[in-house]
Amino acid sequence: MTDSKDTRRPGAHDDADDRAWDREFTAPDDAAELIPDGFYDARVVGRPRTFWFFNKERLHLIFEIVGGGSGGKRVDFYCALNRTRHSRFREAWQIAAGKVAKLDDRMGLRVFRQRLFRIEVGTTTVDRYDRGRTPYSRVVRLVERLA
Repeated sequence: MTDSKDTRRPGAHDDADDRAWDREFTAPDDAAELIPDGFYDARVVGRPRTFWFFNKERLHLIFEIVGGGSGGKRVDFYCALNRTRHSRFREAWQIAAGKVAKLDDRMGLRVFRQRLFRIEVGTTTVDRYDRGRTPYSRVVRLVERLA
């Protein structure tokens, strides 16, 4: 059996090591905005995105602030896609649809399209494990449908 010892001197490196450090990645989106907490008028932009996270289907909507000093800035709204009585999705859907969801109602996402809402924005400063993180703004809840 042959001994497969590295014959390079300690601290030496080759071109493959350098190439590994030269890799670059592009950001998939802009950094999350940070705006003062409060109530804003906003509309949904782009299309809704759904994804699975920790065995639950989630909804992601992007709201763009309309008017004011923060006009044009975008904040994210995330919620689990469960339809139980007090879920964030059901409450947001009822505000967007302008009616109370009844048994067997089909709760489509089109009710969020081309609507103007009053939203509450809050700042997140910790992750779900209470570890500090870079602060960012997010939609806490939809307050009312304006148009």
